[in-house]
This record gives sequence, structure tokens and C-alpha cells, in this order.
Amino acid sequence: MLHGDFRTGNLLYGIGRPVVVDWQTVAVGNSVADLSYFVGTSISREKQRADHAIYIDTYVSALRSYGIQIDEQLLWADYARYALAGLAMAIVGWSLSERTPASDEMFAVMADRSAIHADELRNIS
Repeated sequence: MLHGDFRTGNLLYGIGRPVVVDWQTVAVGNSVADLSYFVGTSISREKQRADHAIYIDTYVSALRSYGIQIDEQLLWADYARYALAGLAMAIVGWSLSERTPASDEMFAVMADRSAIHADELRNIS
């Protein structure tokens, strides 16, 4: 199951674990899509550049803790393949949403971060 718009703006923080909200784009698909989308839309440029391997390693470790084995080379390829999803959502979201200074800023940041994310991963296959 995919959230489809998994980013910090759709997480509520309180006591304990964050709560994921805004399930309008839920779908069935490759779960690494949400990881790539989260990194691409929610992590600053500097942290993206430095930490791709950490994000993937943490994800793989979490899967393995549940007894799930995964092909890491395929996971990297999928992570790169889904990197443009945040840019697409920023464009579509911006065009379909009510325009406000706050929404314009949010979609601009999403687009910028996602474009950097995709550019950095373009040579992974």
C-alpha cells in the first residue's frame, strides 16, 4: 500500500509515533515509491546528497527486521525510478489547488527538492 503523497506536511507529531494523514492518493504499488517521494520532497538538498545510502540502508534494515528479504540493487533502481514523482505531484497539486502564498511556497519547495533528487539519482539503474 502506498500513501502517494508521503511527506512531512502529511505527518502529525505528538506523543509517540507520527500519525500519517491525507490519504487521498492511496494506491497499491512498490513501497519504495513512498520512500523516494519522502526523501525527494521533505529532505533538504544538503541532506539528500549526503544521506541516500543511509535512507536505503535504514529501509532495508527495517524490512529485514520483519523477515522480508529484498534485492538491494533492484531497490536502488526503484528508488531512482520514482524520484520524479514528487516533481509531478508538485506540478499537478499546484495546478489543482487554491493558490495562496503558502501553497505556492510549498509546491515550489517540493518541485525544487524533487528535481534535485531526480538529478542526483539519474545514473542509477
